[in-house]
Amino acid sequence: YLPLALSLIAGHIRHTPGWTLTDHADRLDERHHQRRLDTGVELALDLSYESLPADQRRLLRLLALHPGPGIDAYAAAALSDADLGTARARLRLLCEDHLLQQAAPGRYTFHDLARAYATNRAADEEPPPERRAALTRLFDHYLAATATAMNTVHPAEALLRPRILTTGTPAPDLGDPRRAREWLDAERPTLVAVTAHAATRGWPAHATLLSRILQRYLAAGGHNDDAVTVHGHGCHAARQNGDPIGQAHGLIDIGFAYARLSRYGRAADALQQAVELLRRGGAGKPHSRVVDRGTQVDLERVLELFE
Repeated sequence: YLPLALSLIAGHIRHTPGWTLTDHADRLDERHHQRRLDTGVELALDLSYESLPADQRRLLRLLALHPGPGIDAYAAAALSDADLGTARARLRLLCEDHLLQQAAPGRYTFHDLARAYATNRAADEEPPPERRAALTRLFDHYLAATATAMNTVHPAEALLRPRILTTGTPAPDLGDPRRAREWLDAERPTLVAVTAHAATRGWPAHATLLSRILQRYLAAGGHNDDAVTVHGHGCHAARQNGDPIGQAHGLIDIGFAYARLSRYGRAADALQQAVELLRRGGAGKPHSRVVDRGTQVDLERVLELFE
């Protein structure tokens, strides 16, 4: 229950009698925004960190790169390029050392203080190419697992979705429709966060592909706000990546998401932009790894709304 952090805050309050509680709250917000730790907290975390074996320290640093709210053993294995048993054992040990928290069976999360500390360590100790390689493996994992889950839950539409190659990292068994849907439900907040991170931090093709693959799940589940977010990032990434077909798909999916939210003006704007892109034939060559069999189907759906 954070006795060290609370005692440090209480000590600061005692030694700054001219400050109001609002002043202290503002100070904490500022330090949180800047990812700055109190010296006492950092020293305590230093002691825990330095006592870890090297492989545990590396995993902690890499886990801090994960953009989502929760981490499972498959994500940890992808980040660290380890086998599943090793990843599970290391996660359990980090949890026993109180550097991770178990949010649910098999799922782990950081406390904000530990994440800030591990993020700083990652920036100091992991070279940029290593960080990028770890996140690429992670995003490849989510892309492949999401495609497998969607093809299991909605097999009749598999040919309308991009074809994704399997990865070399451990993957969950998503061959059963119930398990596949449970995985999608559990990972939905993470997939939204991954799409946003990929679109804005240098993995545009991953964002565009995740947007396309998740379309049916988000629409059927009524996750319309998430759909606007995911497809918006996917569309932006496709535009930045010189992928007009991916951009058109994103605009279509955004349009229908807005329509489900009864925001018909925005829906019409997005769909009209998609029509124009598709009528021009998507000038340019898509960069994303897509076997795109749905373009004509989408074009006919959209044109029916305007003719």
